[in-house]
Amino acid sequence: MTKEAKRRPYSEYAFRFRKLRERSGHTQTSLSDVMDTHQAVVCRIENNKKKIDMEMINEVAKALDKPAEEIFKELNGSVTVNNHVETNSGHNVQFQYHDLEAQKVLYERLLEEKQRIVDEKDKYIKLLERQLDMNK
Repeated sequence: MTKEAKRRPYSEYAFRFRKLRERSGHTQTSLSDVMDTHQAVVCRIENNKKKIDMEMINEVAKALDKPAEEIFKELNGSVTVNNHVETNSGHNVQFQYHDLEAQKVLYERLLEEKQRIVDEKDKYIKLLERQLDMNK
């Protein structure tokens, strides 16, 4: 897959994220304030420089006082409720895609998120092992 083909689905998320923000009546600054993050984070998402992961979807949902499922649907286009994915924050997001490309992008994002969590846990395990070794 070419670099441009890989970026194209993400640009749809960026566009939908900006439209979601605008429909909610927020500026980049006001949304970032409610999300307790920097305005640059919102800007980077809207300019297709930062990927939107499940953690970010949950933050946006809290900031807009909407269910994460609704934010997820808006960012991913046409979706019907059917299947479940439990995020690392314990939220259940229900979805079934009709668009194979969007499904592939979501799968890749979930794999990236899973790898990030595994890497984080591996670091924590190594830290604990070092502490145990020091106590021996």
